[in-house]
Amino acid sequence: MKESLASVLKLDRPLHHAYCLVGGRQRLLDELFSVMERDFGVSRKGNPDLWFKEFELFGIEASRFLKEMQSRTAAGGGKKFFVIAVNSVTTEAGNALLKVLEEPTAGTHFFFVAPRLEVFLPTVRSRLRILDAGNTEDIQDKTCREAEKFLAASLSSRILFVKSLVNDFDSGGRGGGFLLEFLSAVEAIMRKKFPPALKEAGLAYEALYRS
Repeated sequence: MKESLASVLKLDRPLHHAYCLVGGRQRLLDELFSVMERDFGVSRKGNPDLWFKEFELFGIEASRFLKEMQSRTAAGGGKKFFVIAVNSVTTEAGNALLKVLEEPTAGTHFFFVAPRLEVFLPTVRSRLRILDAGNTEDIQDKTCREAEKFLAASLSSRILFVKSLVNDFDSGGRGGGFLLEFLSAVEAIMRKKFPPALKEAGLAYEALYRS
């Protein structure tokens, strides 16, 4: 990643109250839990002050539950850690999350993991310390290969591929998580080949996430 998670957290004293790790989920989670246990003595197992949850869609109920959980006093009287992996966030949940981040409970630290920063509202992003993996190595190899094949294909082939993705999604096959991962892979490849086009593409992707 552009910045080592371990080195950033080592320099962040005191810790920022909210981080966003952008890239491939499993790699980032593995690294985060390793750093937390090694450098902060925070174990994932049997720890009432470490809350971890994965969401396909982070909605308003999840946001309200998070608000309630973070308001409670840590069992050990120290810090509380929340690790939340998301693929998408509803606008309503984003607005509720903003209120939590604007007035965090003392000693509470959030770590969000997402495939793209645009998953979050701009107002929420402004409250996050962002660590962006920024390359295709953090995305599943199979997804990267599909993205490369897609970009190299003809227009008609791309249209057929998109139709197959939609049909797969509608029939309960590959979910929204794959779609977001696929878009992240496409963007990462485009970043290397067509940098000027990314701003416009990013706006289009953000509109897709909100739909």
